[in-house]
Amino acid sequence: MVTDRMHEKHRETLSWLARLPFLSGPQLALLLGMPSQELEDVLRGLRQSDWIDWIEPSSPELVPNRRYALGSGAWEWLTAHLDSSGIQLDVLPSTWADTIRRIASIELTSAVNQVCSTLVAASHRVDWCEAVDARALPLGRRAERPWPPDTHARVAFSGKGRTAEAFLTIVRKGVPAAYRDTVVANWYRHCGYPTSGLPVSPMLVVCADQANLSVWSLSIQKATERRGATSLPVYLACAEDIGADLFGLPSWRAADGAEPTPLGNLLSWRTSAVATTAVRPELWFDDAPSAMHKERGLYEWARSVRAFDAPAPRARRGVEQVAALALAATAEQKRLLEAVGRYPLLSKSDLALVLGQPHRLLHRALERSITQGLVEAIVGPATGGSAATEIRFVMTELGLRLVAARERTPARRYHQDGPMAARFGSGDRGRLQTLIRQYEHTVGSNRFFLSCLTHSRPGGPRLREWRGVAEAAVRFDYGGVRRTFRPDGTGEVVQDGFAWPFFLEWDRGTERIAVLLEKLDRYAAYYRGVSASQMWPPCLLVVCQTQNREGLVWKAIDAVFASDRSRNFVKTTSVPLLERRGPFGSVWRAASAAGRSHLIEETRCTDT
Repeated sequence: MVTDRMHEKHRETLSWLARLPFLSGPQLALLLGMPSQELEDVLRGLRQSDWIDWIEPSSPELVPNRRYALGSGAWEWLTAHLDSSGIQLDVLPSTWADTIRRIASIELTSAVNQVCSTLVAASHRVDWCEAVDARALPLGRRAERPWPPDTHARVAFSGKGRTAEAFLTIVRKGVPAAYRDTVVANWYRHCGYPTSGLPVSPMLVVCADQANLSVWSLSIQKATERRGATSLPVYLACAEDIGADLFGLPSWRAADGAEPTPLGNLLSWRTSAVATTAVRPELWFDDAPSAMHKERGLYEWARSVRAFDAPAPRARRGVEQVAALALAATAEQKRLLEAVGRYPLLSKSDLALVLGQPHRLLHRALERSITQGLVEAIVGPATGGSAATEIRFVMTELGLRLVAARERTPARRYHQDGPMAARFGSGDRGRLQTLIRQYEHTVGSNRFFLSCLTHSRPGGPRLREWRGVAEAAVRFDYGGVRRTFRPDGTGEVVQDGFAWPFFLEWDRGTERIAVLLEKLDRYAAYYRGVSASQMWPPCLLVVCQTQNREGLVWKAIDAVFASDRSRNFVKTTSVPLLERRGPFGSVWRAASAAGRSHLIEETRCTDT
């Protein structure tokens, strides 16, 4: 028999799942202030009556546990209930399109839920403020929405007869810089709407790490300067700083670089109620039947899309196809997809080295990803003196759509500006097509980074970061002109607590000397324009096919760099030397040394 207390807990649990779909058990426990065993009893009762559904997504970013949402029958009941009550349903994440978009971006969805549940729990630790409502904002385009675009949740607070609200955005590392600038521009554009409330309602931006926080702060500062406008009420914090003492610790920083401040100091308190259509938890599902008619669950839907065993039929909606694959793909597949997208044309043994996986597990993930249409195998010509053809792997358009959905970034924008290269559309243009046409050059530059990984040792120099050509472009200002150069990759080697960043140029000796001179001129301008605060920018490593070609490259370096200080940032070597001694051996030629030297120079390292 269901007791009154259990019935109350059922209603409160369903209320939170309607506002924050795909909450995990620990997140629900925080929101409800309920011991895990009691929560399990509540969830068991709701599952038995088919009120709730669940998924258990596999992701390298998530702890493997169930994520709960309202069942489809529960949404149908809620729609009818709110409609009869005159409550607007469009302020809830209620549609099927909304549900599958959240599955496709389950990592971001889980991060939003974690911050919201932490905010609510943290408010219970203070006596002057309480988070009375937290809800995920509906996805999709709406012409007159009363919240800033590209914000993910809204939290309402109450305390001492006053109310306040804040909008929450989770930003991830994979968001392209160009799309980040678009998001900030949309925030400014929204400020002009009289109903936005932005001048008084802060926007809380939770960043993946300190580097992520810095680039978003810079983007907001530049947008403010370009417009000559008042700075947006945007406050940023690192994900690691979002904890139980959120209201007491100074965790939030304005984009203008002001000192961090506690959350309570940022809220704009009002004596009038915050505009909301929230229904009190005790009224949710108050007159619901004791059991629901069993509806098809999320896993049955995913299997109907054939996401687990084959590519989904093209007749299916693209978003639905991607969401089903996000649910079906394993964590190993998602790691594989990341590597294939960032470093196109790796072989199976290359991927095993990059991912640090046994060949057996990698083979299973590859076979499954190829079957599902996420990865494509390419038979290329022999390289490196081998007589046999090679099988290498690239990301398909479907694979890129899956990754773009994870970041909630439009697929076309992600293809143009994101950190990965993949097939896209029916044409023969794009970054991946260029890399395939330059097959030997792409495989050769990959080989250098793979050699760094092979020679990395505990206690010795090791490759800590590798950025492929798709994300290695550098833009800088010199002489009042905006310039760009595109290395064949960038990396960072660490040893004894020091970091040594570098650009790579893989020179096959096929470029005309005029093209080589123009490329070196861009690097020379970059080094001459380096600010005093960056005493040692990344070094330029040029790998040549032969030592004769290396001599020609040095003549070009002497002609372009002349005798200024920037020559000291360049090192060269040849492929035969690399193959004999490895990238961390004494194979590098520099302007300041008489003979060959090692890659690492402690006098040029930066403390990590």
